[in-house]
Amino acid sequence: LPVGGFNMVLGRQMAGAAVAVHPDIRLVSFTGSVRAGIRVAEAAAPSVKRVVQELGGNAANIILPDVDLETAVREGVIRATRNSGQSCNAPTRMLVPEAGLDAAIRAAADQAGAMRMGNPLDPASEVGPVATRQQFEMLKGALSAAVEQGARLVAGEVERPAAFNCGYYIAPAVVLAEQGMNITREEVFGPVVVMQAYRHLDHAVDLAEDTSYGLQSFVQTRDPLLAQRVVSRMKTGHVTLNYTPMDFAVPFGGIKMSGNGREGGVEGLEEYLEVKSVVGYDTVNW
Repeated sequence: LPVGGFNMVLGRQMAGAAVAVHPDIRLVSFTGSVRAGIRVAEAAAPSVKRVVQELGGNAANIILPDVDLETAVREGVIRATRNSGQSCNAPTRMLVPEAGLDAAIRAAADQAGAMRMGNPLDPASEVGPVATRQQFEMLKGALSAAVEQGARLVAGEVERPAAFNCGYYIAPAVVLAEQGMNITREEVFGPVVVMQAYRHLDHAVDLAEDTSYGLQSFVQTRDPLLAQRVVSRMKTGHVTLNYTPMDFAVPFGGIKMSGNGREGGVEGLEEYLEVKSVVGYDTVNW
């Protein structure tokens, strides 16, 4: 890149605030929490700069009856706990058919218990600690509150596992919850799978959409027509079918409280462009 084409400034709130308010910066692209995104937008408003935001997520993972339930559940737990669950697009909420709930619970609990926890520098580790003490305490509080509201912790534990005497480790957890509990509607951002049972397709979609977030959703089915029906009803900026790997060539971003604008693809580049319209060339004497 040419000199000055890319610069990095390390800092916390003060650095971000300076970027957001500076009159010579015409666009701010922000990735982070909803609370911080709102503050960035407020700070940017007086200079009328553009703000592109990729904020929180609370992705639903609808497992439809035509796929192998155990395989889909186990893979869902693995995907949800990658990066210690600290991914905005993690399939946090697992929605399974009511008739298969018991089998799904057994598979999810078994897979969560089999995940290898340890130092993230160790190649054998599958789940490391979460990033900060603040995040660690928030996750403990979210799990405790869920249990107090009547949720059932079928895998994992609220406190740090006994095998670790230091580090912000949270054991991969599976929480059987009912709609309306905080843990079903809020971003968890940790190695936690929130499992819910649905009665029929419309019920599954209703559960998936009962959140203020709209970043990512997942659908597991082998029926292309059924996939189309469900995908068309998901109010999220990105939908993944059958655990397909992330494609960074397509645009990614959210709606609702998950932000605005897109990263990746042509659409991501266009966020950084302004349109100039020129009329009247037919009046120019060439």
